[in-house]
Amino acid sequence: TFEPHGTLTALKDFELSLVDEYGNVGDTITVKAGEEVAYYRTDASLFADFILPDGQIGRAELEWNDGACHINGTYVEELLDGIIFAG
Repeated sequence: TFEPHGTLTALKDFELSLVDEYGNVGDTITVKAGEEVAYYRTDASLFADFILPDGQIGRAELEWNDGACHINGTYVEELLDGIIFAG
């Protein structure tokens, strides 16, 4: 069974790629502002996966710019409320 690592709230709409449990990428889906997603897994540099409200897995491709993490060109703290970086 899946144990989420924390729930985050979308601050604005953004797109994720759907993936299966093995990481195979499929269609794109839009997470709407106000929806909650659960942090699932990451490779710590290229992607982060989230469990969507309907149980599907959505993948964000991570972009790093001067040490700051972005998804689709937007700083992650502007997209997700409750994000915490370990360091």
